[in-house]
Amino acid sequence: MPQSLFFAETQPKPAGAMLQSLVRNARERAEEVLARAESFHDADAREMMNRIAWSYERLARRLEMESSAAHEA
Repeated sequence: MPQSLFFAETQPKPAGAMLQSLVRNARERAEEVLARAESFHDADAREMMNRIAWSYERLARRLEMESSAAHEA
């Protein structure tokens, strides 16, 4: 009986590769938020969006540190 693709065995990503993927995703989100912030006319809303983007960048930096630690381990 053929195995469903849903249950197909897949190799898990190494921790470092998974963390690097999360870093890229966080940075992409930061860029998207910054781009969207430019379209806001309200200064308070723009500032809030900039803070959100900065939070994504901080997350990316923390994930990079975790990725470096995973490679050293």
